[in-house]
Amino acid sequence: MSTVEPTMITSELGWPVPYLPHAISVSLPKWEDNRDFKKGEARVVDALTTGYPRFMLHDSVKLLFRLCEEKFGLPGELCMLWSSAKAAETQRSFPLTHSLSPIAVRTALHVLSSPTPDPHKAPEDLTDDQASGNREPCPDQPLELHMVFFPAECRLLSTPSSTPGTPKWGPGCHFLGFGADDDLPEVRRVAQEAASSGTPILALFCEVTTNPLLRTPNMIELRKIADEFDFLIVADETIGNFVNVDVMEYSDIVLTSLTKVLSGRGDVMGGSLVLNPQRRHYAVLRDLLKSTYEDIFWHEDVVCLELNSRHFAHRMDVINRNAEAVADWLWCRSEAYDAARGETQSSISEKRVIKKVFFPKWETRENYDAYRRRPAGGEVAPLYPSGFGSFFTIWFSDEVTAQAFFDNLGCDKGPTWAGTQGADIRLSLGMNITLACAYVLLAHYDELDWAAEWGVPTNVVRVSTGMEDTETILGWMKHALAAAEKAAEPSS
Repeated sequence: MSTVEPTMITSELGWPVPYLPHAISVSLPKWEDNRDFKKGEARVVDALTTGYPRFMLHDSVKLLFRLCEEKFGLPGELCMLWSSAKAAETQRSFPLTHSLSPIAVRTALHVLSSPTPDPHKAPEDLTDDQASGNREPCPDQPLELHMVFFPAECRLLSTPSSTPGTPKWGPGCHFLGFGADDDLPEVRRVAQEAASSGTPILALFCEVTTNPLLRTPNMIELRKIADEFDFLIVADETIGNFVNVDVMEYSDIVLTSLTKVLSGRGDVMGGSLVLNPQRRHYAVLRDLLKSTYEDIFWHEDVVCLELNSRHFAHRMDVINRNAEAVADWLWCRSEAYDAARGETQSSISEKRVIKKVFFPKWETRENYDAYRRRPAGGEVAPLYPSGFGSFFTIWFSDEVTAQAFFDNLGCDKGPTWAGTQGADIRLSLGMNITLACAYVLLAHYDELDWAAEWGVPTNVVRVSTGMEDTETILGWMKHALAAAEKAAEPSS
């Protein structure tokens, strides 16, 4: 193993990742930083300069909230701003519905005058930096501020607690967390019992591939069960992404986060929902969306996302090749690799600190290959071949070795979520840069035993591979693995 230390680019604790004005991640560079973050330790929480916008407000947004409180609020009121009257009314009604005592919540509208347009500046002339760091008000229409004012105690309201790892939508849900073919009989049993009870299953939600173990569910068999019992299949293909996989044929709805690898730059948010017109409930779903959808995507965010998404297929090709090369290297240094070759710990010269590397190339490969994107016809070739995506998860022999690896890894480390409350976590789901996270500490800190029951122990490190030179990423991995092996030595 090379003794030359690689260039370390890890950002300081609390710095934006990437280092941009609208970054959606934040640096948690050490294992203990992640643990202390979940514990709410001031040394970490107070150091955070940014975070995932769904859970941590941007400083500019917080400033605008305070200005609205000072100018339009009553004594003791807090203010939140929303993109539309409908969204504001939804937020107003929540505390009214869930509060045990009467509570005063009101909405207000303030219209900002239209700024003078610059005739020499068109959206298509914006550079990447302008679109990402200089998002100005729309020049051709006034800006409406939809304000909701509420007493400070409303911040303490929350929805009822749920079973670990699951929302409680509607009358309930069933969680099947392994994502394996062995779950298919249970899916059928649950659907049969639900139909017999008079409360049938409405929808099955799945990921292609799953997070963090990168398994691919058997969409073909799931589609058969869904058709038999007449429920929807909603597939989130963010991790597989539509350069690599195509699950539309088997789904009623396909979801994709545009925030992650499609954007790549890590400084804008967006999402997509696509209906399959070939499925039996298409017309009902289409009409429902027509009656409820609001186009409130901020125009400068649209410009930023469009700029970022250019050359997505090329970027994904680079990332695919990097991830496979690095995952292969790590796999060959795992207990699972030795076992596949018929070797045991006693038959090799050194003890492995990696138990297994989870990657679509080895996890439920037959299922993954069934949905890999193929040419549309015999004479039509894709611009870039499909691959296995950017993600892999490393399972270490214990937390000591996982921590040593993580602390000595030279890439940036952090989540794309940075709040101190809530169970809904979005963790480093893809950028143009390599990003690692202590997945279980961040996503399941309050339910570690429960996560372990589903095959996700504390001692895993999740990596989203970027576009850096392959040898650079390998250098980070080699250096970190050497530190993990040293930590496993008896003298350590």
